[in-house]
Amino acid sequence: MTVTDERRVPYRLEVVDSDGVAAIHAATVEVLSETGVIFEDREALELLSSAGAEISDEGLVKIPETLLEKAVDSAPSVVRIYSREGEEAMRLERDYVYCGTGSDCPYVIDSRTGARRPALKRDIGTFARLSDALPNIDFILSMGLASDVPPETADLHHFQAMVYNTCKPIIFTSVDHQNLVDIVELASEVRGSAQGLEERPFLTHFAMPSPPLRHSCIALQNLIYCAQRGVPVVYASGTSMGALGPMSIAGSTVSSNCDIMSGLVVHQMANPGAPFIYGVGVSVMDMRTSIDSYGAPEHHLADVVNAQVAHRYGLPTWGYAADTDSKVVDLQTALEYFSATVMGFLSGCNLLHDVGYLESGMTASCESIVLGNEVVEFVRRLLQNVDVDEDTLAVEMIKRVGPGGAFLKEPHTRAHLRDFWYPTLIDRRRYSEWDGEGRQTMFDRLREQVLEILSSHEPLPLDESVVREIDDLIASRDEQAPSESLL
Repeated sequence: MTVTDERRVPYRLEVVDSDGVAAIHAATVEVLSETGVIFEDREALELLSSAGAEISDEGLVKIPETLLEKAVDSAPSVVRIYSREGEEAMRLERDYVYCGTGSDCPYVIDSRTGARRPALKRDIGTFARLSDALPNIDFILSMGLASDVPPETADLHHFQAMVYNTCKPIIFTSVDHQNLVDIVELASEVRGSAQGLEERPFLTHFAMPSPPLRHSCIALQNLIYCAQRGVPVVYASGTSMGALGPMSIAGSTVSSNCDIMSGLVVHQMANPGAPFIYGVGVSVMDMRTSIDSYGAPEHHLADVVNAQVAHRYGLPTWGYAADTDSKVVDLQTALEYFSATVMGFLSGCNLLHDVGYLESGMTASCESIVLGNEVVEFVRRLLQNVDVDEDTLAVEMIKRVGPGGAFLKEPHTRAHLRDFWYPTLIDRRRYSEWDGEGRQTMFDRLREQVLEILSSHEPLPLDESVVREIDDLIASRDEQAPSESLL
């Protein structure tokens, strides 16, 4: 797995002009310095106090613009992520776009029965193995929230299921600080040493503040620990317009930006230059259903604005692709997957996650991941550069073929026919062929590809000694979990 120009997208959509971006930054400075943010961790408060921030007894911190500027200056503009085997897999910098799955869906649609049921640990391994084989899935998240393991150690089980079933980069969540520490230690075993992991990280932590304008103790502990260990971290606010943020794109962008950038300040104080990824993510609450809509056009517009602000700071970014509010794979899914992916690519975000989400992030399925993989490739082809040179202009051939001629037998046609995209799932056959070969629907083809991959693809196994280390640590932690936590 290597970084190639295939992952470069030279286009960016801008829905706010430079004055608008500057106004959002100025509003962020005003809120951070005059209203402040709650920090619920003592070590974070000590770092801020030592830097001269104004702190109240309740942990409200007013952050001056100078601290914000210092954090932006020290944060790297390029972050490199590696495969499990140590090869460069993703280069997070301008124009590079990578796509991956999402995390923590409590439900899955069973490929065998079609039933919606609670997610199990084996589902997470299946999703990872499937994604390991899909060429347009560049990184892996758990996609499921295992209901058959102790909730206290679920993070560890998720990591285990992923790392056993893929060589691709892993992005992981952790609701408990000890789980984070354990996962980083296990990843060090996989890499061979703590230094090796820091030099060639194959995992990234996904953390979130508690909007608006609050950072929980666990989020801060994880943020600081990742900075100290050199583990890349995505920090995403999760601001929801109308619920956890103002009912406007600009206002929620300000609120979200305050959350993320105040987190960056602490992160960079803990270890200047540590890798930090700006978590674009302003959603909109549908006031009729109270869900945070993944398919709302305002959600995608807000993400573009968020990304423009992050680009102003020169930070790598995290966004969305191929997710939907639909409950099953259907026409709504296709529409919302395509719109989310196009807007995600055009936003210029480096990491586009949630590929394959259904039901506003509540449900996942193997078929939805495979469909997302096809949509990502479609959009990537749609946004490619067009070469214009002597060969592609083909003037001499056009003159030679002349009026009324045909180009099918020309050597130029044979030389370039593979430059065009030939999909694996989208059906371009004539009706008679489709009718004569079983009248397969898109969902039939999705299920067929899922079964083919899962029956044939075997990810590269880990060394047995590393497997024993992981198994032993998780078994030890499970023994400490309350017995009633197991379902």
